[in-house]
Amino acid sequence: RQETPPPQQHAVYTIRVPPGVRPGGAFVVEHLGVHYQITASDPPREDGAVECWLPAPPGHQPAQPEVEIQVCQAGACRRAGSEAVLLEIEELGAGLLCLSVSAADGCLGACDEAPNAIVVRRGTEVLQSRLDKVEKTAALVAAATGATPNLDDPALRQRLKEARQVRARQQAREEKRWNGAMQGLAEQVAASADESKRLDLLLELAELEEAAGQWEAALEHRRELQAASPDEPHEIMDLATTLGKMGRVREIDELQRLPGGALSA
Repeated sequence: RQETPPPQQHAVYTIRVPPGVRPGGAFVVEHLGVHYQITASDPPREDGAVECWLPAPPGHQPAQPEVEIQVCQAGACRRAGSEAVLLEIEELGAGLLCLSVSAADGCLGACDEAPNAIVVRRGTEVLQSRLDKVEKTAALVAAATGATPNLDDPALRQRLKEARQVRARQQAREEKRWNGAMQGLAEQVAASADESKRLDLLLELAELEEAAGQWEAALEHRRELQAASPDEPHEIMDLATTLGKMGRVREIDELQRLPGGALSA
């Protein structure tokens, strides 16, 4: 049986920022024979250096995390998808022993700039606002740790983006903000290349339209779902339920004559 190797330990290093690199800009350093991209401090430190965590040499004793990112999970931030922001930071910072990620204890303020987080380092707290894109979350991790997350993987970017959208819809549904829950969902349906996933999104859209009282749009999508799975009795039943709520009894009678007898029971 092959044992999983332990994660490589990291240590904090103080590196002088090369001349000409602007605050927040990136530069490359060589460490233990490997090149790493480092992000300069923004605002810059007085000594012109930046602290970052890099793999430690063999025999190094592990250090405790020195940087903590706390993501607000209250009110406006939660409605803006802060639960997904927390998951993004956890994934983008995976493997960085310098970093601890958690939910903030209560509201951080700046609710009109949600979602928000604070970076805590050596007792000092810095508020980071409008974390509404994956790129901003990655920049936050880079500024906090000095290690720039790799966003070159299209699958990773898409996964993080979809996770944020799902979390935002879930929160909107819990609060019965139907229009907010539907925001961007129709575009996701149209853009999905995976037919199974597209139908799942279409079903969610139809359910939200019904909850919002948008019956004609919901009916159109229920018909599309039924046409995509003509042999599925539950699709016929769902379509009949929508028609019944709209008072379209004649069309329900027509459904009863469809093969399979889904409504005969």
